[in-house]
Amino acid sequence: MSKSKRFGAALGLALTLCAVWPAPAQERAQSPVVLAVKKAGPAVVNISTKGVTRRAFSTGDPALDRFFEDMFQPMVRESATLGSGVIIDGKRGLIVTNNHVVENAARIKVQLADRRVFAARLLGQDEASDLALLGVEGAVDLPQAELAAAGDLLIGETVVAIGNPFGLQHTVTAGVLSAVGRRVRVGPNQWMTGLLQTDASINPGNSGGPLVNADGRVIGVNTAIFQQAQGIGFAVPAGRVRRVVASLARGGPPPPLWLGLEAQDLTPRLAQAFGADVEGGVLVLGARPGSPAQKAGLTRGAIIVAVDGQPVESAAHFEELLDQAEPGRPLALELIENGRRTTRQAAPVAIGDQEAQDLAWRRLGLAVAASGAGKNAPVMVKDVRPGSPAEAAGLRPGDLIHDVCGRPTATARQFAHAAARCRFEAAPILTVQRGRLRQALQLSL
Repeated sequence: MSKSKRFGAALGLALTLCAVWPAPAQERAQSPVVLAVKKAGPAVVNISTKGVTRRAFSTGDPALDRFFEDMFQPMVRESATLGSGVIIDGKRGLIVTNNHVVENAARIKVQLADRRVFAARLLGQDEASDLALLGVEGAVDLPQAELAAAGDLLIGETVVAIGNPFGLQHTVTAGVLSAVGRRVRVGPNQWMTGLLQTDASINPGNSGGPLVNADGRVIGVNTAIFQQAQGIGFAVPAGRVRRVVASLARGGPPPPLWLGLEAQDLTPRLAQAFGADVEGGVLVLGARPGSPAQKAGLTRGAIIVAVDGQPVESAAHFEELLDQAEPGRPLALELIENGRRTTRQAAPVAIGDQEAQDLAWRRLGLAVAASGAGKNAPVMVKDVRPGSPAEAAGLRPGDLIHDVCGRPTATARQFAHAAARCRFEAAPILTVQRGRLRQALQLSL
């Protein structure tokens, strides 16, 4: 055989072997999940905190507790938490996590995937969204993850949760995006809305860690586990994370979004009176002058039955849908007006502080001010409007208000925003204190 023929045969054999010989294991393992973890994993941090909690003496009987209140000092003990977080700005060392991971922390430490440990400080927190913003001290050019665009979601797409469940650092679990817009109870009279649902395994310690898509972009921050079932987890969507973080970086939680509507639940009797054959919905009572609702042409008697194609169950549900929206982005409001279905576009905006205070005065009949008792102290009632629900409930100047609809009210601004967030509730609940007596008070609107 000639040299050229031998060379040709050898070349052919080599090409055949290259065609059938399997790729190295490292190349074969480059699945979408692996690639997503490679991209987002370095920005995931382990968060550990230490703090002090005070728990009042309790017999289980409120009357006895008040009797023994002066005899027993609150029990003080050190507390520690473990959770997760994700770096969203490596140059400034900004980390987003869950509020419940760091809310009682006196000291916060974060450990990166490369084992470096830094002290961190709390820059801001928003209890309504269960998000908090941390700043890493003395660190620059850290790895960072990219937040996905709002609405960049596909039901059934592959998602990956990265976190530190039970202290097991950088644990990765995979699943699919099961649903969007979920509503989950997180406490008495407290709900989280607009959440992403996934079957990727999420356990204690995953809180605050990212939920990423196959491109390695963060589509949500893991926040809650459904206790009644296995394999169901929830995350705050990236669009809301972006809005809350931007507001916290400016100095405080974001104000609630609104359209300027006066509205109430559509009862079966009202539906019949207005000639609407529907179940659920919101009856428009009016629109504030100059508000998005007024500019969109919404008038008294219109019935809102859907927002961006999602059916509206009640006025409270309508408020939840607004809270999920992006400021300035028009929403498609499906209406029944004079018995005919129509659609109008209206863009929600952040409610102004003065408008929120005016709303609390009109709806609840309360004006408040700082109590002067220090940071995180409840606000004090400054004035009560005659004939208002607050007066009917027995509130008077000097009373302290700890929360409205489960949302803390340590400043007049917090009180106004909390009242605005539950403006469609027919019977909002306030935690009120007079002297040493603290009790839940329900207003009838």
